[in-house]
Amino acid sequence: IAFNNTFFPIDNLSVTADLYYLGGLNAWNGETAQKFDLDDIVDLNLGGRYQLNQQFGVFLQMNNLFGSEYQRYLNYPSRGIQFLGGISVSFWFTNFSFPLAVYIFVNYIIQLSTLRLW
Repeated sequence: IAFNNTFFPIDNLSVTADLYYLGGLNAWNGETAQKFDLDDIVDLNLGGRYQLNQQFGVFLQMNNLFGSEYQRYLNYPSRGIQFLGGISVSFWFTNFSFPLAVYIFVNYIIQLSTLRLW
């Protein structure tokens, strides 16, 4: 089950919210031929994007706000709370009818999963 929505509270600002529930997950270990029942997952994500002008924008994405440690796939644990932020730059070319967007991600800007605040 997934609930997601995008809000536009003011001009040039969009805010997104996602809430996911995944239940009844099963996994198979091919080496041991064992079947595992994985824990249910509840995940909340929030994000925002502000378009400064026609060329530049900034964004911030916050994932797994509950800080849950879960496995969506066997032996692949999730990270804790994660922050992703950056800027977007759009270049318009007169020979094309669409923008070529270049995103600069600042993934290093605090990944709280490595800090383990709680």
